[in-house]
Amino acid sequence: MEDSTQKTATTWDWDDRLRAFKASGQNASQWCREHGIPVHQLRYRLRKEKEAHPTPVSNGHSHWVALPSAPDSNAVSSGVSLRIGSVDVNVERGFDPDVLSDVLRSLLEEC
Repeated sequence: MEDSTQKTATTWDWDDRLRAFKASGQNASQWCREHGIPVHQLRYRLRKEKEAHPTPVSNGHSHWVALPSAPDSNAVSSGVSLRIGSVDVNVERGFDPDVLSDVLRSLLEEC
C-alpha cells in the first residue's frame, strides 16, 4: 500500500503528463509510444480528469447564439464554419440543432 506522500507524487506526475499530452498536439497512441506509457493508462487518467472537471457543454445544456446575416445579400455562403481543435465543422442553413449539439459534445470530449 502506498503512503499519502507517494500517492500525491503520483497524482502530480499525471497532472504534468496530461498537460504535456494536451500541449503536444499528438494523438494518444503517438504520445504514449513516445513516452513509454500504455494508452489505456492515459485514457483512464483523461477520463478521471474529465469526471473531476466536467465541461459546461457536457452537462446536457446547449446555449445557442444568434449570428447576424451577412450585409451582402449576394453572399455565396449560406452557413458557418467552426474549427474545434483540428476538426472543421460546416453548418448549413436548415441544420438540425440537436444533431449539431451531439456532434459538438462528442468533439469537445475528444479535444
